[in-house]
Amino acid sequence: MLFPSVNRQKSWLFFLLVILISLNLYFHFTFSGSLEERSRFLDGIFARALYPLQKLFDFTETSVHSGATSFSRMLEAESENKKMRVQIEEQELRLYELEKLRADNARLKGLVDFKQAQPLNFITARVIGRDASIFFKTIEIDRGFEDGIDNAMPVVSPAGVVGRVLRVGPKASNILLVTDINSKMDAVVQRSRTRVIVGGSVEGALTLRFLPRRFDLRQGDELVTSGLGNFFPPGFKIGVVLGLAQDPNLVLQQAELEAAVDFDSLEEVFVVKQK
Repeated sequence: MLFPSVNRQKSWLFFLLVILISLNLYFHFTFSGSLEERSRFLDGIFARALYPLQKLFDFTETSVHSGATSFSRMLEAESENKKMRVQIEEQELRLYELEKLRADNARLKGLVDFKQAQPLNFITARVIGRDASIFFKTIEIDRGFEDGIDNAMPVVSPAGVVGRVLRVGPKASNILLVTDINSKMDAVVQRSRTRVIVGGSVEGALTLRFLPRRFDLRQGDELVTSGLGNFFPPGFKIGVVLGLAQDPNLVLQQAELEAAVDFDSLEEVFVVKQK
């Protein structure tokens, strides 16, 4: 298979050589002029013959150079965009941290103002845990009997009533929330000064049950602690009446309340020290 290929190449070379010799002889005998003029004439012929190929080479070189330049600029732009995105993300993180710090400062200032405005002795505590069960509504705080916490102590926040101490450990305690079904407390309707008993429910909502219809209770009424029983200090917000339900066959009514405290976002509480 090698020999036919070699012979074919030799044939092409011989053919090209014959053409070149023939062209040279033709121009030698037909062109009248000096050797320099003949050379210029041949250069012109080859220049015209090779002009399209030269244009193609120039266009390809220009295109490659332009493409390489565009690609390089694209890489530089992408690198700059990445740097700018990183800088923007860093700025957003700083702004978020500043907003969080501002919110924390405002919250802590509110706690300090609340504590200073109350004529009571408080033990400040942080919420460190929450009971995830559906049967109990409790939270855990980072204060125990080593800090002066005792069972049944009332627990409040600037927003209102939180609950009472249920179990005490050396450095932590569990708080039974007012929304727990086992929680009951004496309250007063702020507008009419009517006394009622507020309790929790299985659903974790505040309710008023077994209310005589003669009670002056309306939607939007605010309930506060009565102070009776020497348990909760008087005047702390408990909740607001959302709606009333009446059974036409009974002489009683019940109401659903919205708790004054947002227990999901609760972070600090005050345990009321007994005198």
